[in-house]
Amino acid sequence: MSKHQINNRMDPTQILERELGNRQKLLRLFEASKMNRKVPAALLAEIAEIKITLKSLRQLQAKAIKRKYKAL
Repeated sequence: MSKHQINNRMDPTQILERELGNRQKLLRLFEASKMNRKVPAALLAEIAEIKITLKSLRQLQAKAIKRKYKAL
């Protein structure tokens, strides 16, 4: 099962929690690598990808909230 299919089965809150865990792990690695002044390009790319994912998840949550209040 692909990552995309798994994401479709999870609600946005679960996805956000998982991505936040990934983000915290990467930020710890990033802080450790800053001491050496050598930041792997792959790590920077992963951090950028997670930021994009978080942004899209926030947008999804905003849409879900709007739909919820519209239905009331």
